[in-house]
Amino acid sequence: MNHGTPVESASTLEAQLRYLARHFTIVPLESVISGFGNNQSASSNEIVLTFDDGLRNNLTVVYPILRALSMPATFFVCPGLIGSGKWLWNHAVRCRLRALTQQRLHDLSRQLQATGNSVEEIVEWMKTLALQKRCQAEETIRLAAPDFNPTDAQREAYDIMSWEDLHSLDPKLNHYWVAYAQSSDPALADGGRTRIRNCVKAVACWSKG
Repeated sequence: MNHGTPVESASTLEAQLRYLARHFTIVPLESVISGFGNNQSASSNEIVLTFDDGLRNNLTVVYPILRALSMPATFFVCPGLIGSGKWLWNHAVRCRLRALTQQRLHDLSRQLQATGNSVEEIVEWMKTLALQKRCQAEETIRLAAPDFNPTDAQREAYDIMSWEDLHSLDPKLNHYWVAYAQSSDPALADGGRTRIRNCVKAVACWSKG
């Protein structure tokens, strides 16, 4: 499983994928799931490529490499973020915290009653919170860095794919995307659910925050 891939890591990723292709059989996720459904054990030599979080660099950096190497892959996306202009919460929090001075960061940590003062310690602490508490912490951090404006490099790293981007994935090449969200996610209601059914190979609804 791979998350984001910045453009400067493209050559490294391609080398890794070529290595995997030499030593393993890369198969579509669908074939493994179908095998489980038929009580078939997966081969120890078979692997599946998945790319998490729905980051746009999965399309701009990873996808051309996959096409060139004719490798199947599955992209997991967060439908609630698509078209919202928002990032995954941990990416947004990290960037806002890093925009603060060291003293302001320490003051904010005390205000949040976090278990550490560094950016990563605060993020890890937030992962332990219940969803409502975590959202409150996110809002406190947003207010602490009201002038935060992402750089081009940060947008390249953390922007989310659009619906149009997802439509561009070619299922004929065994490139699919899977939506995961809470079953109550507004993105799964009305037109959003229809849009997912029309594009996605499979939908998994997780009850995670």
